Amino acid sequence: MRGAVDERRMTGLAAYTPTPSFTAPPPPVYGWVPQYYWDPQWGWVPHYVWHAQDGWVHGFIWAPLPPGWGQPTLAPAPQRYGKAPHPEPTTYLQLLRTPTYGWWKSLLGLLLAGTAWLVGSTVLVVVALLVGDGGSEQFLNDLAFDPLGSPTTLLIVNLNLALLIPSVWVALIAVHQERLGWVSSVVRQLRWRLLLTFGLVATGLLAIGLLLGFLLVDPVAGSGEESYDTGFIVAMLAVVLLTTPLQAAGEEYLFRGYLSQVIAGWIPPRAAGAIVAGLLTGFLFALAHGSQDVPTFLSRLAFGLSASLLVWLTGGLEAAIAYHAMNNVLLFLLALVVGPSLEVEISSALVLIVDLLVMAAFVAFVWWWSRRRAAQQATSVPAPAPLAHAQ
Repeated sequence: MRGAVDERRMTGLAAYTPTPSFTAPPPPVYGWVPQYYWDPQWGWVPHYVWHAQDGWVHGFIWAPLPPGWGQPTLAPAPQRYGKAPHPEPTTYLQLLRTPTYGWWKSLLGLLLAGTAWLVGSTVLVVVALLVGDGGSEQFLNDLAFDPLGSPTTLLIVNLNLALLIPSVWVALIAVHQERLGWVSSVVRQLRWRLLLTFGLVATGLLAIGLLLGFLLVDPVAGSGEESYDTGFIVAMLAVVLLTTPLQAAGEEYLFRGYLSQVIAGWIPPRAAGAIVAGLLTGFLFALAHGSQDVPTFLSRLAFGLSASLLVWLTGGLEAAIAYHAMNNVLLFLLALVVGPSLEVEISSALVLIVDLLVMAAFVAFVWWWSRRRAAQQATSVPAPAPLAHAQ
């Protein structure tokens, strides 16, 4: 009897057991979520925002995390991707084609760079006239027709061409809003070890070529004077060694750098863009050197084409700058050693052949080096680190 009562009591308790109350879902977990947007050409592209210190950085937004993602304390801090604002590996000539690219920006950048250079050049010449010793008419005449006539004129010419570098930087910052290093190479900086390596090789090849070329030049073509005085030589040595590399670098930053990137950026097919940019900048580079005979013009045109090929092989300006700088330095040093009797503008078919052989040898070395060392010819795009999953 007692067992039956206990059984009925237990049954009643079971019947009146309260049902579990409704459990509210956990509050949403918040954290830094990377932003992307859909581009018809590139697909899902990271959204970049401009940061005053770090350049273009991958944008993040503070929002609820998708289901399965970890707590905010496990989520890493927003990572910056300003070093590579390109959705995929990009060659040097296409570096201006970022997600914010516009053809009109490149045109505006050229106008701004040219204006900045003209302003800087005018200020430099005015300052030189104010502090110079000679008359303004004689100084301007030497500056236009005889830059090797005095250390002062050569200094002004070199510094004037070196101003092309900050002029290009002005366009990159103000118009393209890019980091300055992208005009140097695909790794966002000038690779000094490559510059030194290529400079040493270029020095050896150019020394041989200039010696052969000098033997083919009529030594009485100059002013007829036998030698320079000691003070002139010391001053010229200082100017040549300290500023001529900057002059060569300035020309490369404009012609093989920014101008080539602008032209190639206007032509979507990469191969066609590289060819057109090389031909056009090489021709403009030769024309920019003023009045010259046919062999000298062809030599400079050949150098422009070779320098564009060097940029394509290495993904940067280092090889072109090294060859250009050492060519000018050695040529000026040869003029100082020989004296005023050497006229560096005089050339011939034989000298042109020597120049072409030296250029071909240097390009062949860079090609061999780039294949052996696997030179980086395109940007590397780091993958964003995923947020930590909850265990």
